[in-house]
Amino acid sequence: MSNKSFTGQSLLDRRKPASQRQLPIDINTNIMYTSMDVGELYSRVVFSNEEGQNGFKTVWHPKPDGERAFGSDTPEQAYRKVYDNRINWFVDVLIAMGLESQVAQMDVSGINEWDMDSYLRFSKDVKALLDEAGTEPRVNLKVRYDNKGEWPFIPDYKFIEKHVPGNPPTLAYTDNEIEKYLKPASVDVEGDTVVNEQELY
Repeated sequence: MSNKSFTGQSLLDRRKPASQRQLPIDINTNIMYTSMDVGELYSRVVFSNEEGQNGFKTVWHPKPDGERAFGSDTPEQAYRKVYDNRINWFVDVLIAMGLESQVAQMDVSGINEWDMDSYLRFSKDVKALLDEAGTEPRVNLKVRYDNKGEWPFIPDYKFIEKHVPGNPPTLAYTDNEIEKYLKPASVDVEGDTVVNEQELY
């Protein structure tokens, strides 16, 4: 049985259409960190705005023997690239939340050797730092559609920055994102074309 508790307002929020409960496809401003879970296969980081709309990023743990290699990369090189990208994603979040000094003091032993136990320890340390920081540090967050045009998606690169009240965000969509990732996919249903809306939760 789930031990998750709900307020009356949250029960009402759950009945809203998915598009009203998700962070919009936009450069979202004044966003707060909500939670992070570290599981066996992935970590999930959740962000939200003042209206209670949520967006999450599933950060899959690197697989030492299972990452797809591209071009001339060996499987080991592919694993190391994914490992480094995951670490950098978390560091970008911590920096945007103003936690540079804490990052400088983190235990990163084993990270340069691409050790998985070190990665999992690092992920848990990131969660502890984010939980301690709470909702006060605010960020700007880029949200676009995924490669299939179905799900709201927080990118892997240039996706977050510190929110400065009164200043416009400096985050921007690339030309490639504007061309490919800002419109939802459409599907044919008995001859009619409709927007494909997916439930996140």
